[in-house]
Amino acid sequence: SSLQIDFQSHGNFDDIDPKVKLNTYRIIQELLKNIRQHARATYALVQLIVGDDVLTITVEDDGTGFDQNEVKNGIGLYNLKSRVHLLNGSYNIESEREKGTSVYIEFDLRKTKTRV
Repeated sequence: SSLQIDFQSHGNFDDIDPKVKLNTYRIIQELLKNIRQHARATYALVQLIVGDDVLTITVEDDGTGFDQNEVKNGIGLYNLKSRVHLLNGSYNIESEREKGTSVYIEFDLRKTKTRV
């Protein structure tokens, strides 16, 4: 099956630390891999927004969704948590069976420079 990906970016990414950019790429890569492997989605939205020393990542899909209580120990979620934690970020996952999944991640860019 094919997955249509709508990528949107807003803001100035030039001054972001290269290590933060790399980890952002890997986070998005992991989320898209999980969508392809598990969600049976036909559409995914990826948004990157930089503004006022904050980087936000939003990834949403129209897939099968999942019960977060049943998937606590998956390697994909573990990788996501580890990378977000490495950059002092926060995240929120909303998912419901047959209604897709939304992942929202936020990094304070002033804090990421001290940890990466």
